[in-house]
Amino acid sequence: MSKFPISQLIKVAELYYYRKMSQKEISLELNISPATVSRMFQEALNIGLVKVEIREISGDFQQLARELEARYGLEKAVVVQSPEQKNDWHLKKLLGKAASELFYETAKSGDLIGIGPGETMLETISSLHYESALMDVHLLPLMGGWGSALLQRENNKLVITMASILQCDYSLVPAPAFVSSPEVKEIFLREDQVKHVTQLWADLDLALFSIGPELKRNMYTTLAPDQNDIANTEKVVGDIVGKLIDGAGNELDHVYNKKIISIPFSLLKQVPKRIGVGGGPYKYRALKGALKGRFFNYLVTDHNTATRILESGDDIDSI
Repeated sequence: MSKFPISQLIKVAELYYYRKMSQKEISLELNISPATVSRMFQEALNIGLVKVEIREISGDFQQLARELEARYGLEKAVVVQSPEQKNDWHLKKLLGKAASELFYETAKSGDLIGIGPGETMLETISSLHYESALMDVHLLPLMGGWGSALLQRENNKLVITMASILQCDYSLVPAPAFVSSPEVKEIFLREDQVKHVTQLWADLDLALFSIGPELKRNMYTTLAPDQNDIANTEKVVGDIVGKLIDGAGNELDHVYNKKIISIPFSLLKQVPKRIGVGGGPYKYRALKGALKGRFFNYLVTDHNTATRILESGDDIDSI
């Protein structure tokens, strides 16, 4: 039995391995002694909560990445190991860690950066660490926010969290992600405080966002739980920044999409650096559609998903 609460051991491990904090920094963060931090690390290893492995980088993964780049015209693809167990949380952790590293490779001082919502983005941001070279970047959400349920993945909150880590400037979208009608959406977009931020979408240098899963696991049930007609839309494979897409990567002509306040696809595709993150069986069809739709030129996914995408061919029916 552990001498420390499991939740505390997990927190220490995340700060060390994902936030890249030193033991001294962790002791200050958690108000405990460095010696206690050291004992907690050892305890986490002893009970198997943390497992340290030295692995040779698989050439197969590198080959998969190169094939994805060649087939879909990507600047760079990063393929991570798929967890042995079908653990969605573990996969998001792996994807988030890889996405944070790719972010540091692509982001430059002075960049205007758009951030999407979701659990994978939460894990990506949790894996970031302070980088003085990026203090001059400016962050803003790629869609509006929401005020109840799953607030940890809400877009404005993620931007605030990321800005506090990078110690940089940011803007927020003071409007809901989902409104009652297309007419109400237009009213919000004409408001000066909203327009001041959404106009910046046209000037983004980098966009970092995850690919939404199939409908049964999609966040639309959080944004619009009464929109039962969406479940009957057979063409939906997932979403990009809240908007539903089909297998070819097209925005669906559905009233739901017309009520979402998020960056227009025409502007998103013009962003010079677009990092898309996603993997797992529930995101496979959405990811394949997003690749076909050229939504991103940088990709982070997992081994199983990459293999399935490449083996499925390019026919829309094959997804």
